[in-house]
Amino acid sequence: MSRFRYPLRSALALFSDIEQDARRAFAAANEQLAVERAAACALEEAIAATRRRFTTGPAAATFYAEIDRRVASLERTRCIARERAALASREVARARAELERAAQQREALERHRARARAKYVLGQDRREAAELDEANARRTP
Repeated sequence: MSRFRYPLRSALALFSDIEQDARRAFAAANEQLAVERAAACALEEAIAATRRRFTTGPAAATFYAEIDRRVASLERTRCIARERAALASREVARARAELERAAQQREALERHRARARAKYVLGQDRREAAELDEANARRTP
């Protein structure tokens, strides 16, 4: 009995490689999103800390201009961090869609391979049965 050789095995390997690349891109996008969100949270905390530091104590009224200047700078940076986080979120969504598409392509080819193998096995079984029938027919007088 000969071995089953799937004629599209190189395509299946290619789709598997594409899926692995998509998985890596998705993981990297998720990591970048986490970094950007952490940066935005850190800026939120810095803004709150700046306000607390300058608004407590007896001389707080004299620092209003300094508070406004520092908080405005931090808020501009926070806006940029939020924009980067939104961009990273869109990148995660794009990477997820790419990963799903790659996985579907690979799974479709694997289903095709399973059907082709089943068809091959059925053909082999039929040939063996035909050979046995032929041998039995020759044996019996």
